[in-house]
Amino acid sequence: MFRAILAAAFSAALLFSGQFAARAEVITGADKAKIAAMAKKLGEASLKTDAAGQDFISAKIEGVAYVIQFVGCGVKRGCANLRFLTVWDPAADDKRAQDLQRANEWNRQKRIGVAYLDEKGSVVVKMEVSLEAGVERATLEDSFDWWRRAMVEFPKFFFD
Repeated sequence: MFRAILAAAFSAALLFSGQFAARAEVITGADKAKIAAMAKKLGEASLKTDAAGQDFISAKIEGVAYVIQFVGCGVKRGCANLRFLTVWDPAADDKRAQDLQRANEWNRQKRIGVAYLDEKGSVVVKMEVSLEAGVERATLEDSFDWWRRAMVEFPKFFFD
């Protein structure tokens, strides 16, 4: 009887260890090249470094330029967050772009991308994604798709 129980426990351990080995890939803030490759699936994208030595991704989705900033970075743990960010610099005579109410309406109606007017009157849309504990690849790909939708929908909503 004891051997049967031991054999069953051993079989269950093997079964569960296989499940854990087959877990989905987890992306962290240290996986900058993988994140850039994910952005590249949606359009142009390249991993760059600014003058201050900070890495970022410069990209386009359907002709709309944006950047992904790596935020809350530490030497040992990678970066805690991704900040997706795009800025529209409208013509000075385009009064629609100066309309804070339109930005507020977007924020009330949409779940993706926070819109606001910056100090220069430019229209900014951003989205934060936490990588603090890592995120499964499929979840991060879903975040990229949400961002893609914001990049396509926002100009139509705000400027048309």
